[in-house]
Amino acid sequence: MTRPFNIFGLLLTTGAIGVGTISMFAVPASAKTTYTYSSTLVNRYTSGCSEKLAARGKTPAQAQKLCQCSLTNMQNKYSQPQAIVFLTKAQFTSQKDPRTGLPSALTPYFVSCKA
Repeated sequence: MTRPFNIFGLLLTTGAIGVGTISMFAVPASAKTTYTYSSTLVNRYTSGCSEKLAARGKTPAQAQKLCQCSLTNMQNKYSQPQAIVFLTKAQFTSQKDPRTGLPSALTPYFVSCKA
């Protein structure tokens, strides 16, 4: 049985003998890797994020929606270990986005989000 996986834009397959064939067919740009985060990370992020947005006048429902959207955007870019490093560094910066109250490093992940 083979199982395909994407690495560096190439489709590789694994089988009984390990890493096998490299397919020269590029993976479509629309096929993004989305990383899964633990429920602990998701809950901590959305809780802290929602609290900050609520302090800036968002309703709980709006805050939840915006925070989930930003987290989804992060999951399209970072694995969980990478996200933890990114979020930890962001947490200890003094630069805050005045609209959200969150670290400015997180601002790009909210750009496409609508409440």
